[in-house]
Amino acid sequence: MNRVVQKAATTLLAAGFLVGTVSSVSPAMAAVKKVPAPRPVIHESLVILTGGMLKRPGWPMVYPERLILPKGYTIDLTIRNFDDGTAPLAKGTYQYDKVTGTIGNFELVNGRRVTSLNPGAVSHTITIGQLGINIPIPIKSTVEVKFHVNKKGTFYWQCMAPCGSGSSGWGGPMSTNGWMKGSIVVQ
Repeated sequence: MNRVVQKAATTLLAAGFLVGTVSSVSPAMAAVKKVPAPRPVIHESLVILTGGMLKRPGWPMVYPERLILPKGYTIDLTIRNFDDGTAPLAKGTYQYDKVTGTIGNFELVNGRRVTSLNPGAVSHTITIGQLGINIPIPIKSTVEVKFHVNKKGTFYWQCMAPCGSGSSGWGGPMSTNGWMKGSIVVQ
């Protein structure tokens, strides 16, 4: 095979543009790993509404509370938080200030890459314990994350920041389905 063609094929293979085999594979090409085909992407959105917006003070809500997703896709999730209050994490729960379970374990907050928040700056979280996903969300922000779900089932999420009513912050919407807890159904 011509060296120029071989070099171009190696470059295209490494970049993921060339799939398959090329006759007369050089040692350089043999060392290049095949790049898997990209997963299809599903774009979904969640909105966090304030209790004031809903005429129910102290009752923030994630809408919709239930997402139905296909198995094996990359999920590109955008979360728009209108809440301007924080729900600081208590000592012993600081794990919820870290991004986990997303592609690369980071999120984009207003376009900036973030791997964790200050525990006192957390407004809400979307935490799906069964999938190891935790997304901390700061006040009045747009958060974007990408993740994969490779198994079918119903997976429950919960906000782990004490943003509800009562002296502990764990009452009202924190213990009510459809407010600060919901589900993801993967088919």
